[in-house]
This record gives sequence, C-alpha cells and structure tokens, in this order.
Amino acid sequence: MAALPVKDREELRHQRAGSRMQVVSSLAVVLGVGFTAFGLVYTARTLEATQEAQITDRYTKAVEQLGNRGSLDARIGAIYALERLASDFDWKAPIWKAPI
Repeated sequence: MAALPVKDREELRHQRAGSRMQVVSSLAVVLGVGFTAFGLVYTARTLEATQEAQITDRYTKAVEQLGNRGSLDARIGAIYALERLASDFDWKAPIWKAPI
C-alpha cells in the first residue's frame, strides 16, 4: 500500500468505508425484515385467539339467553344467535368424528 500514490490510497480507503456501510445497511434491512415478519406472525396469532374468545363469548351468552324462562323473546333471540354463530363459524375441522 505504501507504493501507491496518495490519491489511490484515499480512493481505496473510501471504497472500503463504502463497502462497510453497505454491509451495515444490508444487516439493518435484514433485521428489519425479520422483526416485521415476527410482528406479522404475532399479530396473526393474537387475532386468531381473539376471534376464538369472541366465538366462545357469543356462544356462552346465547346459551344463557336460551335458559331464560321468563322471556320468550330472549329465547327466540338466543336461537337466532346460535344459528348465526353456526353459520359464521369456520368449520376448519370437525368437532367430532363418526366411527367408520
């Protein structure tokens, strides 16, 4: 390196510094993408858990209303609520399986 002129040595230093900055920038981008992916997975799991809790809450309230012997309107509303819950529910997997 001592044999190179000053101008060439400065240019080499500048290129090295630029390549270091590219490496640092690339690592920052990769880390950012990783954190974003983690955030998306976490959000999806939270959403799924919230939806399951909402379905459970709707079912519990409808069953409570169905047991209300004092109001015919509440019982009819509970039947409609259970029907709506059954139609809204995404039947991913059968709850029970018939023996074959």
